[in-house]
Formats: sequence, structure tokens, C-alpha cells
Amino acid sequence: MLNLQMLVVDDENYVVESIADTISWFELGIDTVHKAYSGAEALEIMSLYSIDIVIADIRMPGMSGLELIDNIRSTWKQVKCILLSGHSEFEYARRAITLSTFDYLLKPVKDEVLIKTVRNAIEALNLEWEQITKHARSSYLIKENMPSLQARLLGDLLLGRKIRSEVLKDRLTMFELSFDMGDACCLLLIRMEDEFLSVDSHSLALLEYAVTNIADEIFNDVCRIWHCKDSFEHIAVLIRLNREKEEEYERLGKDEEWRRQLIERLTIRLQGSIRNFLKGKVTILISGWGKFPDDLRSTYLKSLTTLRKRAGGDKDYIIREDASLYPEPLENMDSKSRQLQSLYEPPTLQQLLDTGRWNEARRKLEDVCKELAEQWPGSLDHISEAYLSIAGSFSYIIHRNNRQPSEVLEKGNDIFCSPYSIRSASQLREWALEILKVIENDMEKEVRYSRAHIVKKAQQFIEDNLSSNISLKAVADHVHVHYTHLCKIYKLETGENLSDYLYRLRMEWAVYFLKNSEDKIYEIGAKLGYQNIPYFIKVFKQHYGMTPQEYRELE
Repeated sequence: MLNLQMLVVDDENYVVESIADTISWFELGIDTVHKAYSGAEALEIMSLYSIDIVIADIRMPGMSGLELIDNIRSTWKQVKCILLSGHSEFEYARRAITLSTFDYLLKPVKDEVLIKTVRNAIEALNLEWEQITKHARSSYLIKENMPSLQARLLGDLLLGRKIRSEVLKDRLTMFELSFDMGDACCLLLIRMEDEFLSVDSHSLALLEYAVTNIADEIFNDVCRIWHCKDSFEHIAVLIRLNREKEEEYERLGKDEEWRRQLIERLTIRLQGSIRNFLKGKVTILISGWGKFPDDLRSTYLKSLTTLRKRAGGDKDYIIREDASLYPEPLENMDSKSRQLQSLYEPPTLQQLLDTGRWNEARRKLEDVCKELAEQWPGSLDHISEAYLSIAGSFSYIIHRNNRQPSEVLEKGNDIFCSPYSIRSASQLREWALEILKVIENDMEKEVRYSRAHIVKKAQQFIEDNLSSNISLKAVADHVHVHYTHLCKIYKLETGENLSDYLYRLRMEWAVYFLKNSEDKIYEIGAKLGYQNIPYFIKVFKQHYGMTPQEYRELE
């Protein structure tokens, strides 16, 4: 939040002038400081300007500070109010708390305490406005991107991404999806055939959109559908019967076979409409029925296998998966036909390495090795499968950082040895974790170098621009990072706050000019970016215990 406005209210003129004029509020992001000498005058200013922060004395003739704050809170709820008082009575503090005052300070208040309090108020304002704009932006983005958000959620579920039940319920509601936990559902996998695949990608996307629109029209009377495009270029359509239809069919005693036949009839209509209107062929697989979301992943995997085995290269078919009402759980399927589930479950090892999530990558490797040891002890085929996939991910992340494996790995730590030299899950675990640690250390060095480079650029910019009224935001813009991120990495690298460095550098140069030049005090202040000379004298005295003139005379 920039260009903030602050209001200082006190019936004593010198207090208002001291607070408003002797502190460089601009450096904190406060563009304008208004002055008022009574509660009534303060309210008039509040009605004319967009005030963000109010500093008010608690005891004033006429309208007290507490009454003023009460009036402000009733109309301008976002304003941060700071009360000043020469009295420490409990009743004042209690009332201030009741009025949700941001802070309560006792006079005489030191400048650094007041500056810190105002800085905290600014941070609180920034956080509140971020939350407000974030919520508004999120609501707009969700509405604008609803179809893609719906498709992505279904895609995640098909891939087996773990989503907590309460989170999934919230997303179903947020994305306006008419599916509940435990719903009986079936899945269609639609494979676009040659006529569609010969067009360019843009035209194909339009055709796929048309297919889902036709599906909506055909199934809408009796079903609710939810669709996405999977990683194999199929259109996946999740189907459940309408609540009213489900209740009606149960009341009429319709059996499971009737429900299967209903979906088949609608699927035949869908295939025919695609052929007639879009002039292309599709092969469609109809899965068995299962409970949402528990059976969705296993239903999808079985559907992929059935489509591959039964359709193969044949085209323009409708295939029904022979299954009971609820498919066999994945855990009970023949283990010899199964993949290493933990290796391919999202997020994949490559994704974790790409985002620098090292601890999660370690857990991923531990899970893979544990699954190997428990499910396929002694299976060299599965160990080789895991080894080649992990080695590929390691090679990818090294090349992604414009490095070669020989530059990163020490001699003897080779990524690509013979797969069959690793003959057990424990050997794979030892090899994978060792290589991961080496890669992590190498990338951390890159990060540290990058941070040091940013800090050096920031310091150089400050030194080159000391004579201007430089702000920390200007420094952040110069090094092309966000202000908050700059402050964080500067503290990590130097152990010092960036604002403290700017302040310390100005004080050091002030001493240098006092010792080595004949410049007047106001000229030295201007050279160091202090346009307000009383403020320069004040901060110098706070730092060295004497005014600039006293320091020069002493020297």
C-alpha cells in the first residue's frame, strides 16, 4: 500500500508540529500528514480525505481522544488509530482496547517507538488490503476460470492426487460441482480418432469443447457430468444420475442392469451425434460403477487397461468394462500387472526437484523403496524401473540448471551406472539419497550466490543514491525483487535489516563530511537525502549522543 495519509490530532500545537514535521514519514510510505487541533477538526478532515492512520491525544477539550476514536470506528472501520496519553490509568487503556485501538502509547513517546508503531500499523493495513483484494480477485478468477478449475480437479483425482475429504468438499462447492462424497458414479473415456487428430491443435481443442457440449446436452436430463482431458489425450467424463432420477428409480425398483443400459443408450446417442455433427469418429469406453471419490482412481486405471486391450488400434467402438457395481479395489488387483504406485503418484519426483522441495523428494524416495521392499522383494524388473525413472529425474534437474552431471557429482557418484548393479531396495535407497543430497547442496550454493549478488546490487544502489530521498521500495525495484523478499534475503545474508543499513550508512557519511568538509549542516543533510534538516539533526543526535554541530566542534 503506497501513498498513505496520516492524521495527527492534539490540542497542543507543539506536539502536533513535532510529530508531523520532525519525522521523515515519507520513508515509511506516508505521502501526506494532516494536522488537527481538536476532535471536531479531525472529523472534518476525515470526511474530506482518505485517512489511513490517526495519532490522537487521549485528553483534549471538548471531544476527547476516546470519543474521537469511537466516532472514527463507527464510520471508517479500516483506519488504524494510535492513542497518546500522559496518564497510565487502567481505565484509559481498557477503553482504548474496547474501541479496538491499534496501540496505546504513553507520553513522552520516543521517536523510534512511534515510528515502530506506525510501521506496524502500515503492515497491518497492507495485510488487510491484501486479504480484501485477494478475496475479490480470487472470486473473480474462480468465476472466469471455472471450467478449467473443474477440469483440473478431476484430472488430479484421476491421477490419484491425495486431497483431504474436507478440502475436496470445499472445492466441489466452490467449483459448483454437483457431486458428493459417496455418490455412485461411472466413467466414460472418449478417444478421438483419425479424422480429429489430423487437424491442428487449436481446431482440436475446439472439437473437444464441442464434444463435451454435446455430452452435456445428451446426459443433462437424467445425469450430472464432469469432464476433463487426461494425460493420454482422452476426454474423461464422470457421470452420476440426478438425485431425483436416482430416487425415482429406487422407488420403481429399477435394478443395476437398467442403470447400465441407460448409460449405454445415452453413450450410443453421444457417439452418433459426434459422427453426424462433427464428422468424426470416437471410441468410447464405459466403466463399471463405483463410489466417488474412493473408487475413482482404480476405475480410471482399469478403464485405461480395458481400452488398450480391447480397442487396440480399432476405431469407432463402444466398449463396456465387464465389472460389478463397485470395481475391485486397486490393492486386490494382480500385483504382477501393477505399476510402482508411489513412483508415479503426483507430485512426481521430477516435480518436487523442479520446485526445490527437498524434504518431500526424500520422502518420495523413501516411499518408493519401502513399496519395493514390501510389494516386490527381489524383483529386479521393478528395481530397474524405479532406478531408471529416478536417474532420469536427477539428470533432468541438473541439466535444467545448465550444469553437467560431471560438474555436480564427485568422482564415484555416477548417476548412470548399470541398472542391474543395484539389486535391492536398500541399495537403491542408499544410492538415490546420496545423489539427492549432492544435487541439493549444489543448488543451495547457487541460491546463496544469487542472494549475495542481490545484496551487493542493493548496497551499491543505496551508496550511489544517498543524496536522494531513497526508499526501500526503490531499492527493491532496482534489483527486480519484491520489497518483502529483498528485506528477508538481506537479513539472511548480512544479519542486519536493510533499513538499518541505510540509516547506518547515512550516519557514517555524515561523520565523514563533518570531519573532512566545510559544508554546512543543512548541506550535509541534503547530500544524505535528509530534506528535513531538524529531522537529520534529531536522528544524528540519537545515534551519536550529540548534534552534528557539537560533533564538528568536538573534532
